[in-house]
Amino acid sequence: MKKKYFFIFFLVAIFLGAVSLYTRLNQQLPAVTTLGALKNKVSGRLDKNGIYHLYAQNEKDLYRTFGYVMASERLLQMDLQRHAFQGRLSEVFGSSTVNFDKQMRSLMLPVFVDTHWNEWQAKYPQEFWQNLEDYYAGINDFIKTGNLPLEYLFLPNAPAPFSSKDAFGFIGMMGLSFSNALKIRPTWEKLNTLLPAQVLGLLRDEDFRAYSLEGSNGWVLSGARSSSGKPILANDPHIGFSQPGVWFKAQLETADFKLLGHFLPLIPFAAVGRTPHHAWGLTMSLVHDVDLYKEMISPDEKKIMYRGVWRDFKMQEDVIKVRFAKDVKIKIGMTPHGPLMRETLNENISLKWTFFLPENSTMLGFYKMARAQNHQEFAAAVALGTAPGMNVLYADEQNNIGLWHFGKIPRMSDNRHRDSFLDGASGAHEYLNYQEFKHIPFQLNPKSGVIVSANWRPSKEFLDKKILGDWMPRDRFMTIEKKLSEKKVWSIEELKVLQTIPYNDFYPQIVASLAKVLPEIGEKFKNWDFKSTAESHHAYLFHRFIGHLGLAWFKSQVQNAEMASKICGNASSWDSFREALLNIKVPLDLIKASWEQIPLLENENKSWGDWHRLTLEHPLGKIPLFSFYNVGPVGVMGGHDQVNQMREESWCESGKIKSGPSLRFLVDLSEEKKSWGILPSGNSGHLWSPYYKNQWNDFIRGNYLIDHFYAEGDWNGDEARLLEWVPAGK
Repeated sequence: MKKKYFFIFFLVAIFLGAVSLYTRLNQQLPAVTTLGALKNKVSGRLDKNGIYHLYAQNEKDLYRTFGYVMASERLLQMDLQRHAFQGRLSEVFGSSTVNFDKQMRSLMLPVFVDTHWNEWQAKYPQEFWQNLEDYYAGINDFIKTGNLPLEYLFLPNAPAPFSSKDAFGFIGMMGLSFSNALKIRPTWEKLNTLLPAQVLGLLRDEDFRAYSLEGSNGWVLSGARSSSGKPILANDPHIGFSQPGVWFKAQLETADFKLLGHFLPLIPFAAVGRTPHHAWGLTMSLVHDVDLYKEMISPDEKKIMYRGVWRDFKMQEDVIKVRFAKDVKIKIGMTPHGPLMRETLNENISLKWTFFLPENSTMLGFYKMARAQNHQEFAAAVALGTAPGMNVLYADEQNNIGLWHFGKIPRMSDNRHRDSFLDGASGAHEYLNYQEFKHIPFQLNPKSGVIVSANWRPSKEFLDKKILGDWMPRDRFMTIEKKLSEKKVWSIEELKVLQTIPYNDFYPQIVASLAKVLPEIGEKFKNWDFKSTAESHHAYLFHRFIGHLGLAWFKSQVQNAEMASKICGNASSWDSFREALLNIKVPLDLIKASWEQIPLLENENKSWGDWHRLTLEHPLGKIPLFSFYNVGPVGVMGGHDQVNQMREESWCESGKIKSGPSLRFLVDLSEEKKSWGILPSGNSGHLWSPYYKNQWNDFIRGNYLIDHFYAEGDWNGDEARLLEWVPAGK
C-alpha cells in the first residue's frame, strides 16, 4: 500500500513539475489578459518581428500595460540590472562579480536618488510621474500574476517588487558606461610617471584626448538631400554586445500621443525613436564630464583636505553578500568632489561627475523629447539633462535637422592634465562653472544639408571654446562625411548600404603610405577593395599585419610589453598609430619584421570572419553548462573604426568582438507608417521565444526589417497577433 501511495505521489509530483516547467517555458502572453487596475481595454499587436504595438484610450492604461509587456519579455534582465546598479550581483553570481559590486556600491547611486527624491517629485510635472508610476505598477502586476521566467528556478530569490526609484539608479549606471574615466585615467596616470613628454605627445593629439571606449554613428539629411524630399535620420549607437540586447522596441499610442521607440529596460521613455512628425537618435559625445581627484584623507579617516582646509569626513562600512562564499566588507564614503572609489582604484581617488548634480533631469528630457512639437521644444528637452554626455540628432517633417549636446560641460582654468588624476586637496583643479546650454555649439539646418556625428569632436567651435573630450578616432566621421559628399541626393536603400559598409577611408591611404617604403605591401593589396567582409582573405592579412605592427610600435615607444598591450586595448590608440603610418614615422625595421608574418598568415588560408567573431553573451551563458543561452559565435564583417564598427577587445591582438551597433535605425519623415531597423538578436529575453534571436541573421548580414508604425485599424489579419488587456470584470 505504501508503495502504491508513493507511486501516486511520484506521478503527481512529476505532473506538477511538468506543468510548472511548461508554464515557465510558455512565456507567450495569452490573447486576453486581465489587469485589474485598467480603466479601459488596451489593444495590442505583436508583429512578426516580435515588436509590440499598444493602443490605449489614455496614457495611464498605456503605461501600465507597457510595464506589464516589458516585464513579460525582459523581467530577468530588468532584475539583474537592478542588482547591478545596487551592487548586488554577487548575491546571484557569486565571487565573479564582487569587483563590479564594489564599484557600484562605491558610487552610492541609491543614496543619491534618495537624497534628491523629494526635490525631484516636487519639480517634475505630474504627467511624468504618472507615466513612470504606472509603468512600474505594470511590472509589478506581471510579477504577481504572470509566468516567471524559467531561470528563477536556478536563482536564489524570486524578483522583489520594483520601484520608480530603480529607473533613476539604473540610468546612472548606464550613463557611467558612456564614460571611460575609471578605466582610462588610471592608465594615463601610470603613463605620466613612466614616459617622457616626447613619447606622451605621440599618444595624445592637439585636443588633449585620452583613450576611450565604444562609439556610435548618426547623421541626418535635409529634404534637399533626400530622394523623398523629406529629412532622413540614421542612427546606430555602439554599446557592448549582450544577450538580450540593451534595447526593447515598442510602439505606444493614444489619441493624442504616438511613438515608436527604443527603450532601455527599466526606463519607459524612449532614448531613440520617432513620432509622426519628428525623429531623433543619439551618439556618445565623450566630452570631459567626469574627473578623478586624488584626495588627502587623515589617518583616522575623519577629515579630508578640501581647498586647503581640513573638513569633516565620514567613511562607512558596507557589506556585499556573496553567493556560495563569505560576505565581503568594504568601506565607502562621499567626498566634496563625489564618491570615493578606493575599493575600485586601491587608493583615495574620488569621482566627480555631472550626473550627481541635483538638477540632473535626464529622464524628464527623454520624456519631453518624444512630446516636442517643434525643434525649439526639442532643444529645450535636451537642455534638461546634465549626464550622460550625448549628441542628440533631430529631424522633423517641417524639414528641420539639428544636433544638440545633452549634458553639462564643466569649465576649468587649466584643462591640460584632465586625462589623469587631479589634485583634490589644494583647490587648484576645481571647476569654475559649467557651460550654459545656449553657449554649447550646436547645429541647426546647416547649408550643406548634412549633419554627421560619430564621436569625433562635434565641431571646431568645441576646440575654440576649450571644450575638451575623450574623442574617438576620426576615421568613422571622416569616412561617413566623405561618402555623403560624393552625391547630393540619397535614398533609404542607399543609406542602408552606407550604414553597414565595412570600410574605413584611411585603409587605402595606409597601404599607399607603407608601399612607399616597402613596395610589396602595395602589390599584395592592389586587388583588394578595402572592405572587411567576413569572406575576405585580404582583410584578414591586412588586419593581422597592422595589429602585429601596431603592438610592436607601441612596445618601442613605451618600452613595456604589458603597457603596450593595454594601450592596444584602448580604442583611440588607433588614432596615434594611424597618424604614424600615414606620416611614415614607424621605423622600417618594424615594418619589415611584421611583414615577415605574411607568409605564415597566407598558409593559414583564413578569411576575416575566421578571426573576427561575434558572440552575444547571456549573463547565464558565462557558465559553461548554460552556454546555450549565448548567440553565436559567428564570423562577421566590419571592424574597429569602420562605418560598420565591430570593435575588438584589442585591435592589435584579438579578433573577439566586444561592442558594435546596439541597433540600426533609419527614418524617412515622408513615410508616416514605417521606418527601418534591426536589433542584434531579438526583442525577447526568453530562450524559447521565437523572438529571442529572430533578427540575428539579418543583423550580421546588414539587412533591415520594416518597423511598422500603424494606427490600430491599419493592420491586416496575417501581419500580427491580436492581444488585449482588459479591466477586471470585463
